[in-house]
Amino acid sequence: MGPKPGDTCNYCKQKGHWKSDCPKKRQGQCGNASGTITVVEDGSRSEEDIAVVVDGHTHYTDVVGIGSINLRTHDGKFYTLNDVRHVPHMTKNLISLSLLDTKGFSFKGECGVLHVYNGSKVILKGVKRVASSEVDKEDMTKLWHMRLGHMSERGMQILAKDNLLGRHEIKDLGFYEHCVFGKLHRSKFPKTTHRINGTLDYIHVDCWGPSRVNSMGSHKYFLSLIDDYSRMTWVFIIK
Repeated sequence: MGPKPGDTCNYCKQKGHWKSDCPKKRQGQCGNASGTITVVEDGSRSEEDIAVVVDGHTHYTDVVGIGSINLRTHDGKFYTLNDVRHVPHMTKNLISLSLLDTKGFSFKGECGVLHVYNGSKVILKGVKRVASSEVDKEDMTKLWHMRLGHMSERGMQILAKDNLLGRHEIKDLGFYEHCVFGKLHRSKFPKTTHRINGTLDYIHVDCWGPSRVNSMGSHKYFLSLIDDYSRMTWVFIIK
C-alpha cells in the first residue's frame, strides 16, 4: 500500500509521497548515527551564519547543515533536538537557553549546577566547570602568581598549605621573565666630569623621532638644546 495523491509529506510538506520516501530527506541524510542533517543551500551571511565572540571580537562562521540530533542526557535517556545548526569550526556544543525558554522549558541554577525542566521533570543537567581547572599545575602556579601580584613561591606555598588557593598544588615557578625584568633597576648615570664657567660652554642636544603621527605642519621630529649652565632650553620642530 503506497501513498495516495492527496497524502502530505511530514518532512517537506508536499503532496504525493510520505516522509519515508521523501527525496529531499534522502538528499540531506548524513551517515552519522546521532541524527539527520539537511544541507543548507543558501550560504549567505544572514540568518544561517553564527556570530561567535572570541577575545572581545565577533567572528562569523558558516552553518553547513540544519537537522535533528539525538541527545543523551545525564540519566541515560535520549531526547531529540530539532533545528540544530552544524558549525564545523566551533569546538564546543552549545544549547541556547533562550531558545529552550521559547519552547516552554524552564531552567534554574544553584550550587554550580544548572537544571533544565520540562514541567516538573529535570531533563538536562549541567555542572559548572571553571576554565582554570583544566590547566596543568605549572600554568595554575603562574596564574596564582599573577593573581596575587607576583607573590613569591614561598608565599604561595604557605597559602596553598592552608587551602587558601583552592587546594591547588604550587609547583616550581622557574624563570618568570615578566617578574624578573619588572624588578630590575636601571644603573645610575655616571657623575659628570666636565666643568663649565658660563653660558653655552656645554650644550645638551637631543633629537627625537620619527613620530607615528605627523604634526599639523607635517613635522616628524624635534630637536632640543639645553644649556648646562643656565638651563635655557630651545626646541625646534623639524621634518
